[in-house]
Amino acid sequence: MAEWTLLRVNDETPSNARERVFWHIMHELSLHSAHDLERDLYFKSEISTCLDFFSGKGSYPIDCIGWRPLP
Repeated sequence: MAEWTLLRVNDETPSNARERVFWHIMHELSLHSAHDLERDLYFKSEISTCLDFFSGKGSYPIDCIGWRPLP
C-alpha cells in the first residue's frame, strides 16, 4: 500500500481484472473485522472466491466492484 502513494494515479478505474479484485478485497476488509471472516460464511466465501481468482483456480467474482482510491 505504501508503494501505491508513490504512483501518479488520477483515474479511479482499475486497468485490469486482477486490480479490480485487489481493490474489492481491500474495500471488503476495511468494512469487516477479522472476526467476521471467521463467522460470516458469505464474507468468507467472497474472500475465498477472490483469492481463488488470484491463484488461477477460479473465475472472476460475480459481485466484484473494485475501484482505486484517488490520492
